[in-house]
Amino acid sequence: MNRKRNNEKTKYRYENMGKKLLAVFGESKNLSLGEYWLFYLAPIFLWMLIIYILSSQSTFTAGSNSFDLIAYLLRKTAHIGEYFVLTILIIRSIEVLDQPINRVLLMSGAFSFLYALSDELHQSFVPLRDGKVTDIGIDFIGIVLALLVYALWYNNVQKKQKK
Repeated sequence: MNRKRNNEKTKYRYENMGKKLLAVFGESKNLSLGEYWLFYLAPIFLWMLIIYILSSQSTFTAGSNSFDLIAYLLRKTAHIGEYFVLTILIIRSIEVLDQPINRVLLMSGAFSFLYALSDELHQSFVPLRDGKVTDIGIDFIGIVLALLVYALWYNNVQKKQKK
C-alpha cells in the first residue's frame, strides 16, 4: 500500500514539475510534457551528444598539402553545420511554446553560443585537441546563419498571413 502511495506521489510531483516548467517558458500548443520532451527536447540532446562525441575524438595534423587544406575546410564547414542544426532545433523547441520572436532568437542564440563555449572547453581536455577561440567564431557563424534563416522565414510567413 505504501509503495502504491509513493508511486502516486512521485507521479504527481513529476506532473507538477512539468506544469511549472511549461508555465515558466509559456504554454505549449496542446502538447503534453512527454510529447514536448520526445519531439522537441530529445532531438536537441541527441544532437548535443553527437557534437560531444565528435569533439571527443583526437585528431592530428599532417604535412601541409592541398589535401590537408581541403580536410581543414571540411572540418570548419562541419562546425558551421553542427551549430546551424543545433540552433534550428533549439528555435523550434522554444517557438512551439508561443514565445515572441525576439525571445525565441535571443534564447536560441544564447544557448547555442554557451554550448559552443563549453564544447571548446571540453576539447581543451581531449588529447591532441585544442579549444580555440577561432572555432567559437566559426560556430558562431553557424548560429547566426540559423537565426537569420529563421528570421527571414518567420517574416515571410507573417507577410503571407497578413495578405
